[in-house]
Order: sequence, then structure tokens, then C-alpha cells
Amino acid sequence: MNHMSSRVWHRLVSLVIVVVLSGVPALGGAEAGKTFEAVFVDAGGLETSVSHVVFYWEEQLSETQLALHELTHIPAKRGTVPIQIHFEKIKQVEFNNTKNQPVLSVTLKNGKRGDFSLEIPGSFKGRTEFGEMIAGPTHLRKIVFK
Repeated sequence: MNHMSSRVWHRLVSLVIVVVLSGVPALGGAEAGKTFEAVFVDAGGLETSVSHVVFYWEEQLSETQLALHELTHIPAKRGTVPIQIHFEKIKQVEFNNTKNQPVLSVTLKNGKRGDFSLEIPGSFKGRTEFGEMIAGPTHLRKIVFK
């Protein structure tokens, strides 16, 4: 094995070890096992049906270790206080991307509404008929949960 391929192999092995030891769901898994469907509306107004929706981000643990996170809630902040907004309660999320940090206007199924910021910079990920879609807040206008 040359130096470059052994380095890549070491990084891959480290990633697998971190994912297994940390209990973080591997690719395709969500924390509670329940799957969610939604319609993503991109910044241009194009609607796409998406299944297995998760909030996704990668955490760099070290130069060779990366932890993948897939959540079925939005890690948000209301003011300075962290809050987890669970997908099962959400009717829709609208994105206001005119400021440096996007504002998420979340409407719950019970009709209550609030504005939040993301606690962790991440993306919304899911499956479409054409393949996996990963969209950050700046790519989205709205997500409507089914």
C-alpha cells in the first residue's frame, strides 16, 4: 500500500470505530428508527418529495476521525437557549436566509409558531426517486412534513 492509500484506509477505519463506539447511527439510520417524509421547496420554488428525512452534519473529531450525525429533530436555539424541535411535531419549516445566520420559522401541527436559529450548522438530508438529497438552509425556502 502506498502512503496515500494507507492514510485513507486509516481514516476510514477511524471513522468506523468512532461511529460504532459513539453509538451514532451509521449512514442511513436515524436515532429513533422512525422515518419522516416531507416536501422540500428549494430557494427557486422547485418542490421535491423526500423520504427518510434527517438533520445531518459531520463533526471533525481529529485529523483522521469524523463522526456522522443524523437526527430526527432540529437542534435549534430560541434566543440563547438550545431546544430540540422533533420532526413528529412539525408541520412546516420556512427559511429566511436574508441575514448572516438563517432564521427558521417553525409551525407545529397544533398551529403554534416560533422563530429559531440553528444551534449546529447542518443540512436536511433524505431520499428522492433520483437519489440522496442534501440541502442546507440557504438552499431551502420551506420544508413541509407529511
